This record gives sequence, structure tokens and C-alpha cells, in this order.
Amino acid sequence: MSRVLDRTGIWIGWAFFADLTNALALTFGYMFSRSVTMQYPDKEKWLPYSRYRGHHFLKRDDEG
Repeated sequence: MSRVLDRTGIWIGWAFFADLTNALALTFGYMFSRSVTMQYPDKEKWLPYSRYRGHHFLKRDDEG
């Protein structure tokens, strides 16, 4: 006796395999491509004061 294969099962298997190969191709493409990074400038941003010269205080309201 020969078995009759269900064609929908075969198509689902091939669709899964095709999606898996596409996903792996995309992943490996990103792994082996050059990184896109921004380099920080060597010079830091200018700040008006090197230390904070204001007064620290806790602002409280009626609810505590």
C-alpha cells in the first residue's frame, strides 16, 4: 500500500522553510554589513559654568 500525502501539509512545510530562509538571509545580511554609527565630536559642548552656583532648596507645598 502506498501512502497518499496531504498536499496542504507539504505546502505549509515549504512556506515555513521559505520564510525561515528569508529571515536567515536578512539576519546574516545585517550581521555582515558595515555598522552605521555616529562618531561623537572630540570637543565637548560649552557649558557656562563648570560647577552649579545656585542654591539648593526643597520646595514644599501644603500637602507635604
